Amino acid sequence: MRLERIQNQFSFFTILPFLLFLNTCENIVPINKILTIYTSPKINAYTIHKVVLLPMAQDDTTNSGTFYSTNHFFNMLAENYANIEFVLPSIGDSVQCDTLIPNFIESIEKLKRLDLKNFFNSEIGSAVYEENPDAILIGRIDKSTSKTGFAMGNYANVISCEFRYYLISLGDGRVLWKAEALGEEGYYIFQSGDIYPPLDNAISNGIDKIINRLPFN
Repeated sequence: MRLERIQNQFSFFTILPFLLFLNTCENIVPINKILTIYTSPKINAYTIHKVVLLPMAQDDTTNSGTFYSTNHFFNMLAENYANIEFVLPSIGDSVQCDTLIPNFIESIEKLKRLDLKNFFNSEIGSAVYEENPDAILIGRIDKSTSKTGFAMGNYANVISCEFRYYLISLGDGRVLWKAEALGEEGYYIFQSGDIYPPLDNAISNGIDKIINRLPFN
């Protein structure tokens, strides 16, 4: 009896830390929503027939190095706005998109417009110029986090990402539209057969929220 009691006590104290850990976990549900939307009051003065979609900064989280979320956005744009021609620029692997695009966005925030001279003098800008578009869509990831908890009774993890996109006129550099969104994707940790979705899926979920809020008639 004494040995059995010791074994029971040992088992209890062995799982106690795990029970305490589970007790601190909150119930979590993936959230996908628009954080802010801005449309220029002068948007109707601009005619847009062709738009270049630039790769989102840091959107190379797949093993193959492809732009998963950017491609998702491109497909959704083509599906929802048949009257606009959307183009992905021909950018070589040597072009540092993850450095240049955040720099352009910081400049846009500071100047409240895109410095077209500086932009077209860059490798990215040169590739865009060859397409002769009316505007560009340029975006970046602002923040990504991971949180754990319970979802539908299962221990789960949620990947969360905040990102932004701008629609910029290439006639004068004006910001015609801006969106900030939150995208999340969850998965169960202790459930067999699940594929752990990467950050790309979280971004794509956020894109699905803003796709119908673009100022294309």
